[in-house]
Amino acid sequence: NKSGLKPVAAILVSALLFGFMHLNLVQGVYTFLFGVVLAFLRYKYRSVMISIVAHICFNFFGSYGIVLFEKLGFNETVFYILGAVVIVAGFLFKVNHWSGASAILIAGMVIETAIFILSAIPQSEE
Repeated sequence: NKSGLKPVAAILVSALLFGFMHLNLVQGVYTFLFGVVLAFLRYKYRSVMISIVAHICFNFFGSYGIVLFEKLGFNETVFYILGAVVIVAGFLFKVNHWSGASAILIAGMVIETAIFILSAIPQSEE
């Protein structure tokens, strides 16, 4: 807390800068929201590593996930199921008071959010 900002303010400022750095409105909006998640993870777990891993996963699946699944013969439904499975696993961890439950739930929600955002973007016909 070296900056003197309260955690919520620091998270929002960090996320706003993260969104702004993507330099376009569409990416700026969803990266701001994702930035809130990343900054919260950093705050909650006192380590930037989980945020780095989440960012790498988000970028990988955003860039290659759909293509990879299509090449494997999967459709969009598989993404929804994957997100749901991660969320259910997170709830299982939470109910049993196992460590990592919050991180798993957050990962599942990030997956589902990414899926909804990606499915809302019109695909170009080639």
